Amino acid sequence: MTLNTLLHNIRNSVRNNLRQLVMPKYIIITVGLTIACCSSPIISYSKRNQTQLTDLLQQIDANLPIITQDANLATGLSNNRRIQDDELSEYKPIQFTLPNGTLEEGIYKQGESTAPLLIGSFGFFSDVHANAVYNFTHIVLEEVLQNYNVLILNHPSSAPFYCANGEASWGGIEEGYIIVEIAKQMKEQFDIPVVHAIGVSMGGNGVMHAAYRGKDVLDSAVVFSSVTDFLDVPGNTLRGLRDDSEFGPAFWSFTNWLNNIGMEMLYDGFEEERKKNPACKGKFFTLEEIETIYLTTPRYANAERMEEYLALYITDKILPEKMPSSLEEYLSMSDATHIASSIQIPLFVVHAHDDAVVSEHHFYRFMLAGRENSFINGIITTDGGHWGFAAAYGTKFVACLIRTYTEYWSKPKLKLESKCF
Repeated sequence: MTLNTLLHNIRNSVRNNLRQLVMPKYIIITVGLTIACCSSPIISYSKRNQTQLTDLLQQIDANLPIITQDANLATGLSNNRRIQDDELSEYKPIQFTLPNGTLEEGIYKQGESTAPLLIGSFGFFSDVHANAVYNFTHIVLEEVLQNYNVLILNHPSSAPFYCANGEASWGGIEEGYIIVEIAKQMKEQFDIPVVHAIGVSMGGNGVMHAAYRGKDVLDSAVVFSSVTDFLDVPGNTLRGLRDDSEFGPAFWSFTNWLNNIGMEMLYDGFEEERKKNPACKGKFFTLEEIETIYLTTPRYANAERMEEYLALYITDKILPEKMPSSLEEYLSMSDATHIASSIQIPLFVVHAHDDAVVSEHHFYRFMLAGRENSFINGIITTDGGHWGFAAAYGTKFVACLIRTYTEYWSKPKLKLESKCF
């Protein structure tokens, strides 16, 4: 028996044993008060709660193709290529200048005037053409989301953000500020009454921080495959991912091989966007040069900017009264477990047991930190990989989850969408 065959058999045995212990679609992790679920198809707002909503979400129809019940296949098939301009014909470029001078760009698809706005952020190096955005644009094409307004942002770590601002950013606490400020501007500019934030991977961390500081601005938030602690992801740093960690060249595995392919795709996308950006033209950046830009960014040495980002956290005694003196300190401050107990808008956390990029313990540590917070709830699925739920369960499943959750918290009278159940 070869090593690959042995590993394959062990993985299948663990998965089969797990499925004997849990529901066929996903494991339910519930936080907060338990109130009996209302049996009426129309649910009054006063009777809604996170536990009842989780009971509803587990009833959403899901397609379960056997081939995608694998972390790598689900991730790869859901995020298989970057999206091209001609596929974004319904979206229009949009720019924002934030109060502190930060520039942010994205693309916006206008839906019905009374429909909610989804603001999406999609993780490390993800611009509006990223693989994860390709996945998301197919999800929002599902009938249950077609009337929604959709804003897709360049992640703060993306090439367009770097080119526009002249500095590299990692997101985190800063991204929470960006999302909330943009939500305010969108409400004012387009007269949109209801705004929900959607975050994936590192974008999920930013959305968690937006949920903390977005009371009275955001109506709810949903995160998928979210990073909770930037210092506890494969390799900890860019160079570590390539050279030092168990995911690096010293540890050969099929997962490592696919992770390397994924990182190469992210780098290629970064360089593709940087080279065509008018604010950032120049010579080709090697991988080492891009890494140096991010590992030595001076962005968090700006005391005035950091005071603006951190003031609320310090006032609420979530963080010590100090400014970060290094990138590592800033990344540590962005650990979402610090804010889990203080979030005051509904937040739903979705993670996959088989996520090979961001381990499932990111989900568990956040949910444990927020276990007394009735605004937080979530599910951990058996399959789905890293933002691969669309392949594991179907784009309609993800669209219905977003539709049900967002409408649950924004419609005075909720009638469940029959197409989802």
